Amino acid sequence: MLASPRVFFAMADDGLLFKTIATVHPRYKTPYVAILLAAVLGIALVMSRSFEALTDTFVLAIWPFYAVGVAAIYRLRRDRPDLPRPYRAIGYPVVPAIFILSVAAFVINALINDTVNSAITLCTDSRGSSGVRDRVRASIATRVNASRAIFFAVLLLFFLTRPKRAVTLFLRPINRREEI
Repeated sequence: MLASPRVFFAMADDGLLFKTIATVHPRYKTPYVAILLAAVLGIALVMSRSFEALTDTFVLAIWPFYAVGVAAIYRLRRDRPDLPRPYRAIGYPVVPAIFILSVAAFVINALINDTVNSAITLCTDSRGSSGVRDRVRASIATRVNASRAIFFAVLLLFFLTRPKRAVTLFLRPINRREEI
């Protein structure tokens, strides 16, 4: 509850969200609108899904970013070999590569086992972060488009390999009482 409102505040301050979200309380000097937004979104998520579905969504949404952070080691060492290294990545380059491959396997497994929810989570994840990445560095836009193309290719592959399951997933009526 402490970090998320600050992210909303910073994004609104940079013009990526509505300016009113960047409003600071005159007395307490806190981003109270961003805190209220985070609270309302949290309440909406808790009321709409089960605990298991929420944890699955959170883990699937955050782990690709951990992999991107680890992958940054390779690029940083390639682009900036002159920087001082006050720490060492244990087992570099093998251990970071194993971690990145493990995250990729985790995401692929989630797409295979729970295609619809995983696809929605990854789509939302890439849409929410793509605006920030495009604004920070325009060259990354092609990678974002490539990741979306890969996502849609995986979705198309699912439809082609399991057409009956895909049709039943998308055409069945939603009954909220089944989850309870």
